[in-house]
Amino acid sequence: MTNKPSAAPNYPDILGALSGGTRHSFDALQVAVSPRPVRVEGGKPFSIIVLLQNCLNVDIDAVIVPEFPEVDTAGKKNIITTKLMKPLRIGLRPGEVGYAELPLQVTHQATPGEGYQVGADITVEVKGRNPTRVRDANGGIPVVWDDFPPERQPILEPIQGLGYAATPRGRMTGRSGVVTAPLMILPAAIAGLPPDRKPNYVSLWTSADYVDVTALIQAGKPAIEGILKKLTRTVAFFALLKQTQTLFTAARYRLWAGEAVMIAKLMVQVLESGEALPIGASTVKPRWYAALEDMAKKQTASLKPGSAEPLLIGRLYKHLLYDAAMFGFSALEAVTREDFGTPEEMAEFTENLIHSLEGGNLPLDFSRAYLPLVLGGIIANNVVVMPSERANETVNLLHYALQQRADERDDYTDFIFAMANDLLDRALMS
Repeated sequence: MTNKPSAAPNYPDILGALSGGTRHSFDALQVAVSPRPVRVEGGKPFSIIVLLQNCLNVDIDAVIVPEFPEVDTAGKKNIITTKLMKPLRIGLRPGEVGYAELPLQVTHQATPGEGYQVGADITVEVKGRNPTRVRDANGGIPVVWDDFPPERQPILEPIQGLGYAATPRGRMTGRSGVVTAPLMILPAAIAGLPPDRKPNYVSLWTSADYVDVTALIQAGKPAIEGILKKLTRTVAFFALLKQTQTLFTAARYRLWAGEAVMIAKLMVQVLESGEALPIGASTVKPRWYAALEDMAKKQTASLKPGSAEPLLIGRLYKHLLYDAAMFGFSALEAVTREDFGTPEEMAEFTENLIHSLEGGNLPLDFSRAYLPLVLGGIIANNVVVMPSERANETVNLLHYALQQRADERDDYTDFIFAMANDLLDRALMS
């Protein structure tokens, strides 16, 4: 089959999100299979779950026959049975994702073990002419489960966390073949009469559920720009200064004026970097901007210019503080040549700091306030200069704060004091 280049949207990879990325592609139908449960006792029923993902903008039929061993590891026949006597035909609409459930039964005589494979023999029939892909070869864009239709989320639970696989077996073509997954048979258990179960199909997602996130963000761009225009340097600085002082005081570590000013300046520098924040050798989208975009997707009406300052010190504050801390670590490493740990360690440190400001159990102290926020703010001091401000006077404010913290100096914090004084000296000479 030849697919035309498509300007169609790239739908989300529902199958990959459920299967952990495991899949086999028959033409443009992607599949993964798993027994449910993955460990079944002799004498008990189980199912083969077949995930199906249509990657085309036309209907596809999947003709499915359950695949299971004819003999067990000891050579006994008919150790797995099914009442499904004819192929199951599933019709998938354009872009549809769903799963088929094929009921089977393990006999009491089955030899226990791990060496079993079950799955599905699948044949694909493409129904439309001139099909176009609506998912790329990787399955589509990553799934955001929060955007998944809420009424359909409960039907995901029974098929999550299974042992999905898509191991090819025997002769495979572009539109047919057998894919399997491992099954463990446990020793036989006492069981009543097997339930009368029938094969069925459950639709998980259709093109009607598609949310064009890029289009939503683009539609919300004017609202984002309106918010940012209101957050001038002066407005943002004084709002962040006051909120920072308030939060640190509530967390029982009151800041001196010079300390709060440095943290606010660091946050303003990050804010003014917009949607591209330099961290080390790379550039990332900061969390505060991503949060604005998320609001633009879901709550555009709340992004009114008059709400700019409340948003900054409210819903955006902790995201901006996280970005400022990570940026501060990066700036400090560049200036001081010190190693502050791995990105994961710095991120964990920052998350704990924010948790403390939100009332967490870990108390704030000198080291957690200064590293990286206050120290990063010293580097930002000469970058973020307020109208009529004399940068040297701001530096002297922090010198005074350090003097007031003298009783907090010990073997652990000594290097932070030394680093602060060195950075202040550099700031005075610049």
